[in-house]
Amino acid sequence: MKELNVYILKCSDNSYYVGITNDITIRFNQHIEGIDPACYTFKRRPLELLWSNKFQSELEAIKWEKKIKGWTKKKKEALIEGNFEILPRLAECKNQSHYKNKAKGFDSAQPAPTEVSLIILLFAVGKLLKSPDNWAISVINSLSPVLRHSSFWRSYTIPASKSAFCSSWRWV
Repeated sequence: MKELNVYILKCSDNSYYVGITNDITIRFNQHIEGIDPACYTFKRRPLELLWSNKFQSELEAIKWEKKIKGWTKKKKEALIEGNFEILPRLAECKNQSHYKNKAKGFDSAQPAPTEVSLIILLFAVGKLLKSPDNWAISVINSLSPVLRHSSFWRSYTIPASKSAFCSSWRWV
């Protein structure tokens, strides 16, 4: 089996580069020399090798490289510093929809925001009245200029395939 190294470089802009190689010395020198101008590290030299680990299995090394690339900067720093005990805490999801935030008053199963509920209701009424799909948007536009110009439209655009009420969405 081929032995591979997964490594972390610190770039001059304080970002981290995660890579994989079969010879860490040669690969680090290639990064330092800047052989490929398209490479992430080319414009971020000088570089510093902060961490590397050897893997006996090629698949294991590739798995760890991909895993570390997805980590936050703080989690990478914990790995570099050997603070393995805090890695699980840093891996916890901090999104509002995470189940641990339910006790804090946020529940991902809550009803949609008022604006979305209004659109769904208007599309349903429009379908019952056999109105054109853009009828609901016209009603919303006349009801609230604030809604029409808010970030709401950018945030809640729903493709036709997701709509239970209409075959196509025609935004006016």
